[in-house]
Amino acid sequence: PLLSMEEGGMLGSEIETADRSALTLQAVLKDVKVRTAASLGARVHMYHSHPNAAVRDEILASGLDFLGDVDEHPTIGSLREAKGWLHGDYSSSSLRPSLADALRNGDISCGSVRVPRGYVCKSIDEQHAAFKELKADDPSIRIVLKPTDGLGCAGLVLDATEADLAPVNTKSFIKGELYTIEEMIGAKGGPSPTVYMCGSTPIAIADQVMEGASNVGNFIPSTAPSKMQQAMVEAGKAIGDYLGLRGQWGLDFVVDEATQNPVIVDLNMGRPNGNLSYFLWHSRQTPPPALASHELFQTVLERVGPMGETAGEFVQLLRNAGLLWHAGCAEGVLPAMHISGMSSSIVVASWKSRNAL
Repeated sequence: PLLSMEEGGMLGSEIETADRSALTLQAVLKDVKVRTAASLGARVHMYHSHPNAAVRDEILASGLDFLGDVDEHPTIGSLREAKGWLHGDYSSSSLRPSLADALRNGDISCGSVRVPRGYVCKSIDEQHAAFKELKADDPSIRIVLKPTDGLGCAGLVLDATEADLAPVNTKSFIKGELYTIEEMIGAKGGPSPTVYMCGSTPIAIADQVMEGASNVGNFIPSTAPSKMQQAMVEAGKAIGDYLGLRGQWGLDFVVDEATQNPVIVDLNMGRPNGNLSYFLWHSRQTPPPALASHELFQTVLERVGPMGETAGEFVQLLRNAGLLWHAGCAEGVLPAMHISGMSSSIVVASWKSRNAL
C-alpha cells in the first residue's frame, strides 16, 4: 500500500522521493509491535518478498523473527534471477556457476533428473549464436526463449524461431538483458509438475495447468507417477541443501517423452509464493469421519467480482449457495484474496476426488 504523508511522517516533496516499500515496512513493524506488546512470549515471524540484508536486519531489530532468504545469494547472486542459474553463460570467458555445471561435476546428485541443453545470453549476437549452435548439434531440436528475470511466464516463447529473437521481434522481451536459449522438451500444454519447497523440505507437488506458455493454476496432489514424484523431491532436497536455502522456493519440471524422466526447466526463489498460504491452510485440515478418502484435492481459481462488493458479501454469497468451506464439510470454496472489482483468488477443495474438484 502507498502510505500517506502523515503515515510516512513526511511533508511536501519528501514523500515523492521516499522508498514507498521501506516506509510501508516501517509502518507494519510499528503496528505489529503495538499489537503484540501485550502478548508475553508471542513469537511473530515476517516473510518479506525479495529482502536484502538491510531489510532482514531491520526486521530482526524490531524483535520479530525473519523468514526466507536474502536476495544476495553467494552462489546465484540475485535470487530474482534464479532461473538464470539453470545454465552457464554463452560466453566461454565467464566463470559464473550454474546448476548444469553442478550436475555435470557431481556437486549435486539428482539421479535421472537433468536440465535442458542451453545458455544464458547477454547480447542479441549471443542469442543468435546460441540458437544456431543448438540447431547445428541437432537440426530437429525445438527452442525455448525466456528472460532470466521474468515472472509468471512473462516473455516466454515456446518452439521459438530466429524471428522470435531480438531485434527482429522485441514484443516478447520485458526487462533486463539476460535471456536463455534452451532446448524445448515435451509438448506444448504437456505435463508440467512443480515441487514447492521450504529450504530442503518439500511442501507439495502440484500439476501446473498450462494454456500455451502460461500457467493458469495448479492442482494438488499431483497425478505424476510416484517414481517421478520421488525423483523431483530428491532433486529439490539436493538443490536446497547445496544452496543452503531456508525460505520457500520451487522447481518446475517437464517430462522427457523419450525417457519419461523429469527435467528441470525453471527455478523460483526469493519470495513467498502465494501458494504457500494455501498449503499452510491445507496442512491444518482434517477429513470428515464419514469419508474414506484422506487426500484433500485442491486448486486455486481467479475470480473478478463486481465493483463495490465486500469480502463479507462474497462470503455470504458462497454461504447462500451452499459452497462456503467450513470445518467438517466434504468440499467447498474458501475466499483467499479479495479485491473489489479486481482479480481475486479462491481456493476450491474437495475430500472426494480430483474429478469432483
